[in-house]
Amino acid sequence: MVYLQIHVLQSPAYDILLGCPFDVLTRSMINTLSDVETTITITDPNTGQRRTIPTFPHGKSKRNHHQNVRFETEAPRCFHCQKHG
Repeated sequence: MVYLQIHVLQSPAYDILLGCPFDVLTRSMINTLSDVETTITITDPNTGQRRTIPTFPHGKSKRNHHQNVRFETEAPRCFHCQKHG
């Protein structure tokens, strides 16, 4: 399980944009299998289990744009705030 900070935008040019913190945390590897097929392999930092996720060319998402997108979130079980100063 990986907890991520997310930003939700209306009508972005992408479905999901992943950055360096995600890459480092999940030790992600991009695998280009052909000029049309690319996957991302990520590793769970807690268990070491790996999963491979397909990607899609810009504008070719296989997501059904008519479906309702639902995000389910859970607050971290261990969250510590420190007061500085």
